Amino acid sequence: MNKMTSFFLAPLTAFFLPQVYRDASKSSWSRGLLYVVYCSFLAAIFLVMIFAQRLAISDAFFQWVKKESPVLIWTPEGLSFEDNRRTARLDHPVYGPIAVFDMDRAFASGRDLRSTYLFVTSKKIYFIHPYGQVEERDITKTGILPNKHLPQRVRVTGQAIETFYLTAKLAFLIGAPGVLFPAFFIMFLVGNLVYSLAGLLLNLLRKNRLRYGAIFSMTCFATGISIVLSGLQLLGPLASLPWPPAMNFLLGLIYMCAAFTLTDNPTS
Repeated sequence: MNKMTSFFLAPLTAFFLPQVYRDASKSSWSRGLLYVVYCSFLAAIFLVMIFAQRLAISDAFFQWVKKESPVLIWTPEGLSFEDNRRTARLDHPVYGPIAVFDMDRAFASGRDLRSTYLFVTSKKIYFIHPYGQVEERDITKTGILPNKHLPQRVRVTGQAIETFYLTAKLAFLIGAPGVLFPAFFIMFLVGNLVYSLAGLLLNLLRKNRLRYGAIFSMTCFATGISIVLSGLQLLGPLASLPWPPAMNFLLGLIYMCAAFTLTDNPTS
């Protein structure tokens, strides 16, 4: 196996192939840094794929909203029903009450939101904040963009809601890698710099001492093990395994010890 192959297959082969660490021990810090970039890219793509899979539940939900949502008319003064009714409910067959519409109400309280996620009046939308308190949003022109020119009439249908969701979903899936990649890169880089301190100590136990660049490079490949395992924990049955994060940290140290021992041979 050449160095290029051992590099790109390292997320898998680093579990069992000493050659990965032998190549790293003969390289500079740049190989380790490139591996951090590579792992960051894979982690970002992997997490977006997980999100996309989970969004299938949202897809089904918004398909239901598309069919069941009443048609609303928005004007700068607020909301009303196109068919002039005054109240409506959205009750999902699985999730239960989703939204209550009451155009005769001036406001809603926490009691109104005990049995629904949203309470909509002609001028405001109410929902429960994650911390428990009732939040409200003014949906008139005054509360949205008081100093901007807005359309005088907007027809809000289930189809429009689904279209908005699909647009937001596409923007998320396209933009998420650009946000996740630098976040993962910084996190992995800092983690490997910390791990490399242990590598400096392990290097003192070797007969053939390494330069820091090679120590850092070996550290990056060894700790990639914990990155792969963390990703696998997001998948199906593996997510329920009792595997605390501290075990990944410990496993990274174990692989570092093995790597520094296996490569302590001038002919390797």
